[in-house]
Amino acid sequence: MNLRKLQLQIYRALIFGPATWYIFFKGHYYPDNFYETWQPISFYHLLSGPWSQNFLDGLRYLWFIFCQFTFISLYPRFYKERNYRLLSVPATLLAILFLGHDYNFGTIYHGTHLYVAVCLLLSLAPKNRKNRDSPYDWHIPLIKSFISFMLFSAGLQKIFKGGVDWFTTDALFIKMALLPAHPPLASLLLEAPLWVHQLLGFIILIGVQLSAPLALISPVTGLFYFILWSLFHIGASLIFSVGTSFYSQIFCYAIFLSPSLIKHNPLKRN
Repeated sequence: MNLRKLQLQIYRALIFGPATWYIFFKGHYYPDNFYETWQPISFYHLLSGPWSQNFLDGLRYLWFIFCQFTFISLYPRFYKERNYRLLSVPATLLAILFLGHDYNFGTIYHGTHLYVAVCLLLSLAPKNRKNRDSPYDWHIPLIKSFISFMLFSAGLQKIFKGGVDWFTTDALFIKMALLPAHPPLASLLLEAPLWVHQLLGFIILIGVQLSAPLALISPVTGLFYFILWSLFHIGASLIFSVGTSFYSQIFCYAIFLSPSLIKHNPLKRN
């Protein structure tokens, strides 16, 4: 098995295995009265809602079960691409229905959107018929490009809404000060000089988001951005008390951990 094919299989297993386990057992906790106003988006306009808790629980377990069968189908002894496809497609559709349900109440929490998008790409992206040996290898650059574009777009949105105010004013300081409660790290940062907040804003906007396409240059830059993006989510969780649902995105970023880093270690001396 070549390195790219190995990477794809490991990544498939990571998404339908540990990433799914994390989301399933982590659960979702929203503010009181979150489910009172049904404001359907996309195809949910065609469905009546909100759905009952029993129905949602049924979807949740069906999604989890199909993901586990998909995960098992990747075991080398059982693996056949056809079986993987037959299981991953319903697993992805159930993920869209179940995880997307919470996007229909006026406030969108972006904890699982990247996971669902990656599942879609892994299960529905066609094969490359010109490459008979590894027809699905192109899924790796596809997912990398999608993630980079998503983060770059988030940075552009900040620019369109506030220009460079994100790192030239006290915008980040005000955002921290308005928190209903201040975790220890946020309290520490509130006592820091203004330039610290501006530096953090610069790192978030330029380093984490607008420069995200640089992760596509090489396995080394991919590794760097994987670490940077992971630290960003962990830091945001510790500072803004946004919970740990965003950690599911770290599993998705793992596509940038190329096996070639092991085979050709850039730190290894000749």
